[in-house]
Amino acid sequence: MTPEQRVEVAAAMLKYWEVRSKARDDQNSRGVNEPGERAGVTGGGHLDHVAHMLAQACIAAGAPPTEVYYKAPKDVVDSGAFTPGQISPGFTLPGFYRPTKMWDVVVRADGKPVVAIELKSQLGPSYGNNANNRAEEAIGTATDLTKAVERGLLPDKPWTGYVYIIEDDPASRERSRARPGQMFHPKDSVYESSSYQDRVRILCQRLVEEQMYDSTWAVTTSRPHCPQDTCPYLAKKFQNLSHDHAFGFRELDPEAGGYEAFIESFSAVIRKHYPPGHKRAFFRTHPDRSTPTLYDFE
Repeated sequence: MTPEQRVEVAAAMLKYWEVRSKARDDQNSRGVNEPGERAGVTGGGHLDHVAHMLAQACIAAGAPPTEVYYKAPKDVVDSGAFTPGQISPGFTLPGFYRPTKMWDVVVRADGKPVVAIELKSQLGPSYGNNANNRAEEAIGTATDLTKAVERGLLPDKPWTGYVYIIEDDPASRERSRARPGQMFHPKDSVYESSSYQDRVRILCQRLVEEQMYDSTWAVTTSRPHCPQDTCPYLAKKFQNLSHDHAFGFRELDPEAGGYEAFIESFSAVIRKHYPPGHKRAFFRTHPDRSTPTLYDFE
């Protein structure tokens, strides 16, 4: 990761925590009390700054701003030409096992999607069931898109990327202990003594190895503040009343699944469709199928 990219990622990750914290505070102020960290999720928008960062990388690679579809953060002026209601059809792709799937970032060229990125996150203190759910979602989304392409619902399969953000805390770092006698068949040895962070890394590696996604980025981040009632440091097994929280982030597989490689992978696809220095005029039709608007991009 370049120094400039490190600054960009740090800013997006810090916003990720700030949005979650604000959503939880807003719900509490309205008397809506949801268990654990659920309020930070149901409030929405916690991954919008990550989507914005990736969208800006798509534009830097040569994609016209009006061909990059994503949900812009509320505190960022979106460079797109249309309102959020008009943008959402751009990042909604057809499925086969379900009607549609809303991807987090989609780049289009010549009327078809050429890049599609999925973002997922996971917080403590309970990781077990959520970790399995995330794996099932990732596999299901990839399978659904592939089948939609095979059945002619999309003209071609776009480049696909998967981003997984997991909280960095004692619970996600703790290595599992063997529990003999609980299974008729032994699990894959790669999971022996693995932490939840290891499981994220393994998932992302295998999603690429099995050609379910073209590239993945796995990152862990620590929160800048104490969530108190859900703080893993206060759990019985980690009890540490004098603990400190410090914001940071770390890539789980910087060599094979780092941010720099992830960006370069989709940038190469974008440059193929929008070569450097190539000037083109293109149309973008409003979702209501009204008269197309002509844009000039250089």
